[in-house]
Order: sequence, then structure tokens, then C-alpha cells
Amino acid sequence: METLQGAASTHRYLNVAFVGEHASGKSTVAGHLMKLLSPSIRLKSTFGDDKVSQKFIYAALFDKLRTEREQGLTITFHEGYAQSDKTKFQFTDCPGYPKYFKNLIRGIQGAQVAVFVIDVNGACLEEYKDYVQDQLIACFHGGVRNLVVCVNRMDHRDVNWQREQYDEVAKGFKEMALKVGFKDDKIKAIIPISGWEGDNLTKISDRMKWYEGPTLLQALEQIEVNFPKEQNEKPFIMAIKARHKIGGIGTVACGVVLQGTVRPDMELYIEANGLRTVVRTIEAHYESIQEGKPGMSIGLALKNISRNDLRAGDVLTEITGPGGKVIQRRALSITATVVVVRNPFKNGIKKGICVITDLHTNHSAVKLEQLLEKRDKRSGKRIQADPEKVETGDALTCTITLPKTFSYNRTPFQCKTFKEFPSLGRFLVRDSAQIIGVGIINQIQYPQPR
Repeated sequence: METLQGAASTHRYLNVAFVGEHASGKSTVAGHLMKLLSPSIRLKSTFGDDKVSQKFIYAALFDKLRTEREQGLTITFHEGYAQSDKTKFQFTDCPGYPKYFKNLIRGIQGAQVAVFVIDVNGACLEEYKDYVQDQLIACFHGGVRNLVVCVNRMDHRDVNWQREQYDEVAKGFKEMALKVGFKDDKIKAIIPISGWEGDNLTKISDRMKWYEGPTLLQALEQIEVNFPKEQNEKPFIMAIKARHKIGGIGTVACGVVLQGTVRPDMELYIEANGLRTVVRTIEAHYESIQEGKPGMSIGLALKNISRNDLRAGDVLTEITGPGGKVIQRRALSITATVVVVRNPFKNGIKKGICVITDLHTNHSAVKLEQLLEKRDKRSGKRIQADPEKVETGDALTCTITLPKTFSYNRTPFQCKTFKEFPSLGRFLVRDSAQIIGVGIINQIQYPQPR
């Protein structure tokens, strides 16, 4: 097994996603931790000089859009970088408002650990319980297996650093996480903190002497993330989270390395349109590196293509075919197994409905073409063939028709079977801002060759 080690230093890389209900203070927690690790960062309030506005100075390190600052909430995911003596961190602040759930799904891709920030007053486990559960499902099904839980706002006057409410919230959240599928040993710590005051972020708080666990920084540094060495030898594949055009550099694709190792001058192609490109340079954490390995979040400066040739959700793949030949295939439909976690429809989930699928960094509207069979979700045994509808808790095998492209030469949905490649073979099923089910791809149907 191999860790995410920096190419030219003794530091390792760790991608951390901050998630939680939108009023939990997660942006403040992420911003304050980044400030403590990088004292040279300049804090500047863009809201005003009054006491209320000053409360947003840490959140402003991540909430960079004008609309976000005016409304006091995160709309899209934002990334920041910091390092300790041992680790180079990438912090991703993900939206907590249900309306922007699709941006949260894209933001958590590639994270090795999710920091869940929850309010000690318990609002997230009462008013927003379903949405917090959806966030847990998105993390678990997106491949994030490590959790660190921060019970925030212990400095609130109704709590006053006391333990009672912390215990209640910690117990409720842990039960929810275990129910979703997280293992007990993967919930690394449940830490009482104050995101504004900084208690238990990097130093143990003197105001909560009853707490004997690690600080947030200690909990993150104790997490070990290992990838099998054979992953490095496989063909390079990267899912694109964002694309940019930077003066003096050109087109840059940012994303997560799913498999293989990428180096400068490597030939790649975009699976969506078959265009070929060459890697000019590789960057991670604002530093130029010579290779990117599985699990790393990197930026690739690419030759011979423009920003408009790329989309968030596209897949970059190493050219390995005979003679460097690129074969572009457009999937027409998939056969998948889906477990229904919630039924938002009055008459149940029936064939013919349109839903949204989230496959790695790709969001697509699809159609449930046919319900083939209902199965027992634990044993996998078939219960009913050609069911008329399915309800919450059912598992079904179904055929899903994939979207048609508006562009003649672009394939909008790039996937593989779960058996072949788990990261590109599992998906979420949504209706607007709520998760309906989770699924895996069993078969892919392609058009017959002419």
C-alpha cells in the first residue's frame, strides 16, 4: 500500500471536505482552521465593521462570490490550501443549503475525509434531519469513508461549554451515520468546538476539560489513506471538477486522479468528444509537481484544446490503444441495481419517470425506461418480476435511458460497470435536492456497429 506522499517533500497530501447544514458554521470552521495553519493569510471583512459583520471574516476566506457574502451562505464549493508539519491539506468548503446540493456532490469527489460540522443546539438533527442524512449518503456513496464530526458553537450562551447537549447531539449523529453505512472505526472523532473562538481546532481547550479526545487537526493527521500500489500502474483516468483558462498557461483541467499516474508530456484524450491533448504541466497546492497519483487533486495544463472543449463531469483518459487510436463510444442505456432510500412521488416510483443521476462529477437527467425486477436488498433474491412500482426500502434492477447530446460529437455520460471500475460505476439518483436512491451499473448498452 502507498500513501499520498508529496513528490518533492516529506509531506503527505490529504483532501478534506467540510460539509454540514447551511447554518452550522462550517465555512467559519474551515476558514479559522486554515488561518491557524497559515498565519500569513490576511483577514478582511467585506461586510462592514459592525460586530455582526466581523463574524464572517473566517467564512469569507471560502465564500468568495458576491452573492454568497450578501446572503451569508455557500453556493458552490470552494477550495483552500494549508499545511502542517506533516500534511499538505486541501480544504473544500461544500454548500450546505439544499438548493445547491449538486454542488456539494461535486465538491466531495476525491475527498479522503469529510468533516461534518453540526450545531450543538441540535437543529440539524431535527429540522434538517433528512438533508443531513442525504449528505451522509452522498459522502458514503461517493467513496468518502472517514468521518470527523465537529459539534460547533459550544460557546453559545445556552450551552456555555457544558457537556449535556454535546452528548445528545453526538449520539444522534452517530446513530444516523451508522445507519447510512459508515463503520464505527471510520468515525474518527466527535469533537466539541467553537469555530469562532478556535477551541479544539488546533489546541486543546481549557474551557472543556471534560473532553479528552483529539483536536480537529490531530484527528485529521491521524487518518491514514492508502492506495494499492498496482493502482499506479494502470492507465491514467481523471474526473474533471472544474476547467479554467489562465493567461500564460492556457487551458487547465482540475480534478481527482481516479487511477494511474500522470506525468508531463503524457498523451490523453477526452472521453466525451474524443479530442486528444498533451499534458504541459501538473500542479498541486499551487506547486508544480512531476507526477500525479491516485487520490490526488491536481490541475493539468493541457495543449491543443480550449476551455470550451471541456466540461465539468468529463473524464480524461490516457491513450493506450494500438497505434494511439482513440475509440469514442456513446452509451445509449444502462442496466443498474438501485436501492430506494426515499419515495417523493405520491403513486410510487414507476417506469417512465425522469430523475437526475450524479455519477462522479457528472450530473445528468435520465429516464427510468423499465423496472425489470424487485429484489431483497440484503440477500439479492428476486421478489417480483416487472413490478408496477417500487417504494422506500425496495431494491430494483432497472433499465435507464441516458441523455442525448445537444452536440453531434459529444458524449455527455461517461461511465463503466461497477465491477470494471467502481468510481465510474456507482451513482446517486435525485429528484431535485433530495436523494431517491443509490445505484451501481451492471451493464452498458452501446449502439450496434454499422
